[in-house]
Amino acid sequence: MKSGRALEVRQRDAQSQAVTGAAVYPECGNRQIWACNGLQGARGVGFTGHLQNPAPAEKLRPACGAPKGALWDLAPDCRGGLGP
Repeated sequence: MKSGRALEVRQRDAQSQAVTGAAVYPECGNRQIWACNGLQGARGVGFTGHLQNPAPAEKLRPACGAPKGALWDLAPDCRGGLGP
């Protein structure tokens, strides 16, 4: 993932999209913003997620830059429940 490149935010059904991904937003100082299953992290800080219990769409927002109800595409680093 290249720094400064924003990923497309897609509206998804929270029940069908259990795992969220990551994005880089220019308005966030080109820092990676992670959101995995309702747990939030910002500025490249990793954390452990719980893949068995996905949160509702409104709880999947990253720290900044995402509209309410938006879910991130699956990122390879999120598949195991870990951030960057």
